[in-house]
Amino acid sequence: MSVREKISSLLKVGFLVDNVYNAQIGLDLRDVNIMDSGTELGLFLFGGVNNRAYILEHIAHRILTSNLTYKLSAFYKFNDIKVYSQEISPSGNTFKSNEIGKYRQIFYGVSLSLGTQLEKFGRLIFTGKYQLDETKNKLGDVVTPFKTKIVGLRISGTIDSQNKYPYPEDGIYFNGFYETAQSFLGGDEGYLVVGADLKYYLKLAARHVIAPRIQVGFGDKTLPISEQFLLGGQYSFFGAHEHEYRGRQIFLASLMYQYKFPFKIFFDTYLWFRYDLGSTWIVQEEIRFKDLKHGIGGTLSFDTPIGPMDFSVARSFIISEGIKEGSFVWGDVLFYFSIGHAVSF
Repeated sequence: MSVREKISSLLKVGFLVDNVYNAQIGLDLRDVNIMDSGTELGLFLFGGVNNRAYILEHIAHRILTSNLTYKLSAFYKFNDIKVYSQEISPSGNTFKSNEIGKYRQIFYGVSLSLGTQLEKFGRLIFTGKYQLDETKNKLGDVVTPFKTKIVGLRISGTIDSQNKYPYPEDGIYFNGFYETAQSFLGGDEGYLVVGADLKYYLKLAARHVIAPRIQVGFGDKTLPISEQFLLGGQYSFFGAHEHEYRGRQIFLASLMYQYKFPFKIFFDTYLWFRYDLGSTWIVQEEIRFKDLKHGIGGTLSFDTPIGPMDFSVARSFIISEGIKEGSFVWGDVLFYFSIGHAVSF
């Protein structure tokens, strides 16, 4: 009897097309059993003209016989962020978000993560990073250009019991983190930031699902713009442009309803509606309930072999003087689309 070792090298090719960064291509080249060591060496390349990521990583899914995991990464990545200014109409009933400029944020450095599995669905990960953050204007003088060195530690925990992806019908997803950077470790910046994001999926009937979500985050006054929270876009806040809002504090509460069609339009087809309530703030002293923005919208989604195809229409609004006639100020009607697998890096 002879045993033949399977080829451990693989190449994955993917793509994503959306209304924000247009066409993006992804290549994932790796050896999942490098030199028969039981560890993984991979090179991940992703992006388009206005966003990109190059990540080289070495991973051990188990360190010796323990339940500990390990990942060492070297990375270079950037993405362009558009900046908007809101203008209220003379009637006071509508507002428009005008693009006033664009800047690029760049990150490069190395990180080392050690983690462990928590029960069946959880993970706890400690990550140390040595990273350089840089921002520079691409259109207009919308940010103050800077370059800074960050040496920090991040502790994150994840619980994921979703029964399937990308259209879960049951389970929860939770991600929480605590991150600190200290100048005495050699960095230029010292800051503290914490955040948590919780989604809960509940199946009401055979084709009906509701999913509430809440996200909160707080950073101190030294948190640089490159590390601040972002809000807006098809999967974040309906009626706002991608990354339209940015701040050191964030609050988001959402409620989504999802319906699976009893028939296929070529593929399994879903319709979902979402209501969003939230905002971001630069300093804690500015946090006020009346500043919360509202967003509503709907999406037609197809579960295709190349990934989800999502087409959305949405609108945001603010309530200026309580729930009464004439106090609703409506924003632009926005259209979104995304084809392929969205990538977070």
